[in-house]
Amino acid sequence: MALSRQEIAGVLHRAGLEDAAAEALATLPDLVDVQDAEQFCVAHGLVERTSHAEIPPRVEYRLTPAGRTLEPVLAALADWGRTVTAGDTPAPRG
Repeated sequence: MALSRQEIAGVLHRAGLEDAAAEALATLPDLVDVQDAEQFCVAHGLVERTSHAEIPPRVEYRLTPAGRTLEPVLAALADWGRTVTAGDTPAPRG
């Protein structure tokens, strides 16, 4: 799965994280693999990653206080996704 650089920057901007949004636009490629987006969020303090030395390996992710500022934006995005997949609203084209 991939996200566009503009999608990531837009979410960050709407959450009031203008510096991270500007850096996303300046440094990320046009399309970003979800794993790269994950690393970007960890590097910018939006998500905390904890690796556990277990077999099988286990990793936990938690939103940081800065990441929690994205909750309203992510909730709205999730609502939109449920609406589109339910067939109530056509998906945007572009």
